Amino acid sequence: MIGAIEAERCRRSAHHLIFDSRAVLTKDEHDPAHPVKPVPDLPYLRVLLDCYLVSGRLLEPEDATSALAAGVPLTFLVHAARTGLLAVEKSRDMFVTNLTCCYLMWRARSLAHQLILVQSQREENAAALVFNKDPSFGRLSFMESHLPGHLRQLDFPKAGAYANLYYPNGSHVRAIPEGGSIIRTEHPSIVFSDEAAHQPDFGDAHTAALPAVEGGGQLIAVSSAYPGQFEEIVEGEAELNPSRPTKLTGLSWRIANGAMPVLRLHYSADPAKRPGTLTGEAWREETAKRYAGGTASPRWRQEMEIEYRALSGQALFPDWEQWVSEGRVLCDPFDPVGWRLYGSYDHGWNNPAAFHVHAVSPDGDIATLWECYADQVPLSALARIIHGAEATVPNSRAGARIDPARRTFPGNPFAGQLAWIVADPSIWAENQPLKDEPNKSVADLFLRSKPSVVFQKGERGADVIDVGEVAAK
Repeated sequence: MIGAIEAERCRRSAHHLIFDSRAVLTKDEHDPAHPVKPVPDLPYLRVLLDCYLVSGRLLEPEDATSALAAGVPLTFLVHAARTGLLAVEKSRDMFVTNLTCCYLMWRARSLAHQLILVQSQREENAAALVFNKDPSFGRLSFMESHLPGHLRQLDFPKAGAYANLYYPNGSHVRAIPEGGSIIRTEHPSIVFSDEAAHQPDFGDAHTAALPAVEGGGQLIAVSSAYPGQFEEIVEGEAELNPSRPTKLTGLSWRIANGAMPVLRLHYSADPAKRPGTLTGEAWREETAKRYAGGTASPRWRQEMEIEYRALSGQALFPDWEQWVSEGRVLCDPFDPVGWRLYGSYDHGWNNPAAFHVHAVSPDGDIATLWECYADQVPLSALARIIHGAEATVPNSRAGARIDPARRTFPGNPFAGQLAWIVADPSIWAENQPLKDEPNKSVADLFLRSKPSVVFQKGERGADVIDVGEVAAK
């Protein structure tokens, strides 16, 4: 009888099954001494589970007590419930994938006839989260097979086939590769996209999942930082609508592009990793040894500090300014007489904006002549710089990573000589809200600026100058 009562409590409450019962065991491959352990009962994981339940329409926003107590606003939760969407951008090793699998397991067990699609870049990666020949080799199957007898529902091996789990209540968990083709042929209750930023076709999967979500389904996308389509979706309009902190250190929220509810989960949300504490500093020191350059390395900043573009745009000669000041640069200034000039632009705010001037000779030789590369410089100032005027940023750039004390930037010395300026096509996305007007794109805002800047839309992977054509001109 006691076992039956406990089983019913676990069926009714995801929090009880996952945290309170201590019955759900997970694998920790990083801990050779204790590789099998219960789910850690940490505040940020309770908040995350609340947000999963709310966006899955299984918990009313006003009843999400853990999330509300942590300072996640009711408006955010209402939006998540209305849309059925939730994205989580995170530092590495935050137990988020494990917790998501726990939620999927609870939902498959507690609700009949659920179709749960678990997506990763390749099917074999997704199968490692579901089932792979033996219940020990799949996160969901491992958790199910290690439940106590009064809670166990799956009988292996018949409950599993490669990349699939079948529950006696009719629920089905299926592992699938990236892209939207399989999603379009199914009617999923949930699509869980793991490490979505590392899926080149995540945008297609996101689009394919929307009809199911609008019909009552749920889309959960979780990822560490990596440039691509996930970044474009969760970082949209970040310049005008940055993440807002909660009461919980390391956890912030935003609604990207007015559509996608996004939780940002930094490693400092884990008390054992929090900077400024003895355990946190020890963890940082030890973990940083995995990265060449430690906590200052671009890879650490990308994977741990959630900086999507930390690995791009690194200076080819990082000591250039010092060399110039010491008189160690001996080459004469380059005068591009007879060369045709072009510009390129990549927009950014928290990530740097980059404007470059390139030259192509009649023989097809290419040289880059000048750059402006800085973060937290307003669009209006960038427009003046592109047109050749010196620009002074009126407010402090204390939050900038690149030369934060600098406020004045020189103008483009080749202004008025450029044949055209090509720009990243993402700046044509209409995701910048204006008061009492429809959303505008960054490209539109440059057109409205004084002076205005006109860009040509680049093509991803194809915005390469045809030197033969240029030379002919």
